[in-house]
Amino acid sequence: MKLLITLFMAAGIINTSDPEPEMVVGAASTGPDETFEISDEASRAPYFLIFSSSGELINVIDNTNVARRRAGPATAELLVEQGVTHYLALKFGRNLIIALDNAGIERIETDEGTVEEAIKLFIEERAKAECKC
Repeated sequence: MKLLITLFMAAGIINTSDPEPEMVVGAASTGPDETFEISDEASRAPYFLIFSSSGELINVIDNTNVARRRAGPATAELLVEQGVTHYLALKFGRNLIIALDNAGIERIETDEGTVEEAIKLFIEERAKAECKC
């Protein structure tokens, strides 16, 4: 069996060094751009802003789940569709916590402030944590 795995690895059929997926950060926002405040309603935020790992705004989503019952699972599904790996908000409801955990999306509770400030701080803190300096 070991020989077979070694042969598959040599042939490039099995790759044990797959890179980690690119970080995509979602943020609950009170408005349609990063100058607005982080929303205290993670599932019912008026907008979801999606950022690249470098902090570049890549998508703005008008939240159609605002009035929906059990908005948490619908929000998690939307974030998964966008490739989000980390989600920032002021507060997370129980249903959303369960749905995000099941989807493998990391929840980040942040302080009040603009989305821009929260994203910048999150990316800086993440870089410090990953730095092997």
